Amino acid sequence: MNFLGHFWLDGGDTNLRVGNFIADGVKGKRYLEYPQEIQNGILLHRFIDSYTDTNEDVLQGVRKLYSSAGKFAPVVSDILLDHILASNWERFHPLSLEQFAENSYRLLKDNKTYLSPKMQMMLDYMERQNWLANYATPDGFKRSVLGLANRVSFPKN
Repeated sequence: MNFLGHFWLDGGDTNLRVGNFIADGVKGKRYLEYPQEIQNGILLHRFIDSYTDTNEDVLQGVRKLYSSAGKFAPVVSDILLDHILASNWERFHPLSLEQFAENSYRLLKDNKTYLSPKMQMMLDYMERQNWLANYATPDGFKRSVLGLANRVSFPKN
């Protein structure tokens, strides 16, 4: 999951961040059940995904990952994009990556009424493992990919 990129692109807006975080779990027009500000975050998330799913530079990278990641190449590509962003964070944001991560976790916990029980559990795990800051390290990238491998059923090569 490429939460770091999505969160960075929301510009620090609380409602956009909440919508961004829950978006993958909100299917179809169910986004209309949320307040307008949260809807905007869900729609922003969908727009970002649509853009990266059709961007030729991103697609070229995804094609290179198919031999090792198979049908999960797009997801691995998303994780890799977060790793690249995190590794160069100081070029893109005035806060340290650790501060940005802490602020993000706090903001999401403060708005947990909009999070499904599943997303609340994910947030707890995400914060304990500090996914956002750990994207910056090779070991953190590796853990993210291995975590994906443990959640899906495909040959784990």
